[in-house]
Amino acid sequence: MQVEELFDLTTWIKQQVADKNIVQYYRQLHTVLQQNSQPNQQKLPFENEKNVLIESLTKIPFVDLSLGQIEVLGEIGIAQNVGAAGVDALEETLFKNAIDVATAAQKIQKSISDLERGIQWAQQTRTQLAEITSADDFYEEEGTVLLRVRFTGKAHLDNLTEFKDWGKTWWEIGRGISMAADDSPEGIKVVGASKGSIILTLAACYPVAKLASAILMEAFKLAESFINILQEVEKLKALKIANKVASLSLEEAAKSAQSAAEQTKEKGIENIVEMAAREAKAEGDGEKTKVLTLAVKKLVDFIEKGGEIDFVMPDEPAQDPDDENDAQLVAARKERNELRNQFVALRELEQHVRQLESKE
Repeated sequence: MQVEELFDLTTWIKQQVADKNIVQYYRQLHTVLQQNSQPNQQKLPFENEKNVLIESLTKIPFVDLSLGQIEVLGEIGIAQNVGAAGVDALEETLFKNAIDVATAAQKIQKSISDLERGIQWAQQTRTQLAEITSADDFYEEEGTVLLRVRFTGKAHLDNLTEFKDWGKTWWEIGRGISMAADDSPEGIKVVGASKGSIILTLAACYPVAKLASAILMEAFKLAESFINILQEVEKLKALKIANKVASLSLEEAAKSAQSAAEQTKEKGIENIVEMAAREAKAEGDGEKTKVLTLAVKKLVDFIEKGGEIDFVMPDEPAQDPDDENDAQLVAARKERNELRNQFVALRELEQHVRQLESKE
């Protein structure tokens, strides 16, 4: 994770967890449960405390966080106790399992401890980072979206030759998409890189980011269909091993399914190129279609090999009441919100496909 991501994450924890009194709402529920767990004590209702906590957890937004930031939230014990995951865990504790009140109180106390530890970590980390940098040092340009490209899975980088190959691949991806959006590869800026799994941070204008995310959305839908077919191939292969008598027909069925998977992929790429050309109003432009086709193939290959692309919207500038009278600013804000919603849908689909891949 890059320094700016870490710095922004500490800000998010302060604003969305510490300043919104999430720990305090957990404590209020814990107090009632703790009393109810004591013998010879009057049992108190905790419906109000539960509802207040759930409402607060539901309002915590994750949309502006990158995948790397969400992973860190999980490692420090915050992600599991806030947002939708926090609500699910809370309902599991209180209702889904017929557990005693004392056990419920213990689980709520653990959530409190995890959140307190995470908040303390954020405070300490922010203090340390502030000694060497500031928020003003971080790249942020109005009208751009950050793309965090993670070279993971089979798309990892082990040596300079692979670095060179993937560099060329991403030049071809960027060239195809940016040309279709009437931009150029030079318009996509490299603004950072980090080690580990290798994360390359790119900055692209809204039209390029919008087209790239639309292509990725269709690419993950294609990957979902491809994986489902491949799973059927594996089932047929398993049946062939288990049933020697029917091995010939099963082998033919497996080959047929494999061929269908390849055809699905090939046709899917054609459909994605047509969609992208239509979105970019580049239909009929032979040169744009050519480079766009290559970009789509490379992008599909990248995500099939386990590579990840995360879209992150920079912080929205402070709003002035007079902005509501500026049609251009209102339109820009609408465009940001549409992009934000598109990125959320893309992330949900990607997580679903990755789950299918892990099962495969």
